[in-house]
Amino acid sequence: MDERDRDEFRTLIQALAATFRVEVTTALEVGYWLGLRDLPIRAIGAAVAAAITECKFMPVPRELRDRAGVMGADQKAILAWNAVKRAIAQVGSYRSVIFDDPVVNAAVRSLGGWHRLCQTESEELDKWTVKEFLRMYRELSALPLGPDLTRYLPGVFESSGELTEKRAPVRVVTGTQVDVTPQLGELKQ
Repeated sequence: MDERDRDEFRTLIQALAATFRVEVTTALEVGYWLGLRDLPIRAIGAAVAAAITECKFMPVPRELRDRAGVMGADQKAILAWNAVKRAIAQVGSYRSVIFDDPVVNAAVRSLGGWHRLCQTESEELDKWTVKEFLRMYRELSALPLGPDLTRYLPGVFESSGELTEKRAPVRVVTGTQVDVTPQLGELKQ
């Protein structure tokens, strides 16, 4: 959501407050804006509609986030790791990949890159690398990440220059993004 959605957001919060007979103040509106501004306006609208039909009292932003299907960092990290493991098995180290969650790209890059991660022994992957990935994902989720960290992860063919024709990276859906709609050619769960 951005400033262009401000009027629609204001209307949603006013409808929510009117339903629960709560006065809309500037402070209340700003609080909800700060708590929800990272969500798509459609998700907020759906959460408000659900709250109006399901709640006895006016929900706080955290409750609306829950109704919008927003996951916590730990849940996202686990889903992200599952997507990485799936991509390792199905894509392998030779093809380039890009995860729909840019934090995954940054976390894999900080663990040594796609090729190195794919070459890690299964036992080590399941015992130590998973812990490091989950920690790294949570830490990186809280930071602003630049394009150098979040860009696609080159595979062996591209890194070694053996690629005769440029192939697009395999796009991997993680399930950590709000309102993710898989497209053709994506690696799905």
